[in-house]
Amino acid sequence: MDRIRRRHPRFRPARGFSLIEVLVVILIMTFGLLGIAGLQAATAKFKVNAWVRSAASVQFSDLADRLRDNPGQAGGRYVAATGTASLPSAYVFTDDWDAQQGAVPEPDEDCLTTVCTPAERAAFDLATWRAEVRRQFPQGSVTVTGDVAVGVTATVAWFDRQFTNAAGELQSSEVCAAGNNAAVAANCCPAALDAPAGVRCTRVLINP
Repeated sequence: MDRIRRRHPRFRPARGFSLIEVLVVILIMTFGLLGIAGLQAATAKFKVNAWVRSAASVQFSDLADRLRDNPGQAGGRYVAATGTASLPSAYVFTDDWDAQQGAVPEPDEDCLTTVCTPAERAAFDLATWRAEVRRQFPQGSVTVTGDVAVGVTATVAWFDRQFTNAAGELQSSEVCAAGNNAAVAANCCPAALDAPAGVRCTRVLINP
């Protein structure tokens, strides 16, 4: 060994990694793992929102079918076409968020087991639809306005605890107003709902 050292003065025995190098590697790995965890959390959040909006589409389709099955109670041109005075839609519902949270929607008549009048059927449809939205969505609430002549605007609202800003505070959804562009109009909350912070909304115009 002494001969090798004399012939090759730059030769040095291997000493392995220093403590500083090990700490640097651990620090880099820590940041990488934190980044992966953050990405997974964001992905999960987007997946939940996508699922909620997909479920809302199913509920809107259900309401549209109910309106088509009972057009005489949906107001507008169907009633006028019979030669009688046009009546307001029996499907209109505009209770605010707090009122809906304190009430469990239950129909007075079970139209699946008894024969109902068109008005009773409308009340049954609305209560059943609201109950299904409440079951599927966190604190699920709804609003329904308009009639089949001008179109029925339906809103599904739910509480999203991840609807926060950079400071971690709950955000408020934009309130619907005339002149909203398409993206805002599809996701704003109606003023009548008086939605608190953390509530998201999705809306659709139904033309039965």
